[in-house]
Amino acid sequence: MNTVGRILIVVMTVLTLCFMTFAGAVYTVQTSWRVKSNSLQEQFDAQQKRLTDMNAEYQDYKNDSTSQVQEMTQRAETAEANNVNLQQTNDALKGERDRARAERNEAVDEAEIATEEAAARLAEADALRQEDSRLRETIGHQIETVRDQEDQVFALERDARVIREKYAGLLDRAARAERLLRQNEIDLDTEIVGDERDPPPAVEGRVLGARRNRTGSVSFVEVSIGTDDGLQKGHQLMVYRGSRFLADIRLIDVNPDGAVGIVIEKTRNGVIERGDYVTSRL
Repeated sequence: MNTVGRILIVVMTVLTLCFMTFAGAVYTVQTSWRVKSNSLQEQFDAQQKRLTDMNAEYQDYKNDSTSQVQEMTQRAETAEANNVNLQQTNDALKGERDRARAERNEAVDEAEIATEEAAARLAEADALRQEDSRLRETIGHQIETVRDQEDQVFALERDARVIREKYAGLLDRAARAERLLRQNEIDLDTEIVGDERDPPPAVEGRVLGARRNRTGSVSFVEVSIGTDDGLQKGHQLMVYRGSRFLADIRLIDVNPDGAVGIVIEKTRNGVIERGDYVTSRL
């Protein structure tokens, strides 16, 4: 075999290898294109499905949006109507608020006046309480005074009862003395000379009682002073009322706190009564 044949064999071998390589490449490309075509078809189908789903979703969204728009329109119209009503209500409430403010201001003014009046009433009540307390205290003192006076009245009544008992005893003694004098035919107007040793001290008293004789004139006089005041039987006292002299009496019975005297007829100048004054010296 010559060189040309060898070269041709080599060339054919090379071409064969190239053809095989090209065939392999074509097969590989065809296989890759088919896979890619299937992949693209799958992607296209997926996109088509997604587009269909999106169209369905869009249609649903459109329907929902339309419903929502209609609903929102109705709500807007309702809100507008409500807004008009609320505006009217607001205007009415503003009017009521203004009236309420006016009434509140008027009530505040009245409350201030009432507060001032209440303060005045409280001050007056406090003054009345103080006055009441003062009156209660005064009444308490007066009650105590009345009780003291009642005690004094009771004591005076007791003393008066004792004096009346003594006066009754003195009158009985004076009556017995008068009977004895008459039985012994002793003139009651006769001057009695006896026990008077010293002149009577300067004393003053009151007439506690007067006993009349058969002729109606006062014969025996009971006085409120006695031996405790320095008097003795036979002492002579003067009876007077105001500036008027009534009579002289001579003591015939003397006790520590009282005495009985006989009226000296020649000195009689009036009717002696209970409450008249007696004294030893004018």
